[in-house]
Amino acid sequence: MVALYTDGRQRQIPNWIVGGLALLWAAAVCFAPQPLDMAVLSSLGCGAAGLALGYVFHGFGLLGSDVGLWLLATAALGLLLVVTALISTRGDFRARGIPFAWAMVPPASALLFARAFA
Repeated sequence: MVALYTDGRQRQIPNWIVGGLALLWAAAVCFAPQPLDMAVLSSLGCGAAGLALGYVFHGFGLLGSDVGLWLLATAALGLLLVVTALISTRGDFRARGIPFAWAMVPPASALLFARAFA
């Protein structure tokens, strides 16, 4: 949500958000109740298992079937943002840019919500 807000206000997502997430992971690994090497390996193993599980779900058609709908909705919202920027800045929106995360997050959130409660 902070990334969405800063993208809207400053037209960029600050590096401190990504860096902060990396530091949180490093802190979680350092303070894990297991040896450091096992904490790193288990974190990487969980990430690999999540990726593999995602591929399995995708293979059975249980995940990723809404990507086309998400791309279409993102393109539509992106077009709306560009038209709004062109109108509001009288054609010179390139100096400030367009917060494209605003076009990506709402369709993704709506699809995730619909998937979770459908």
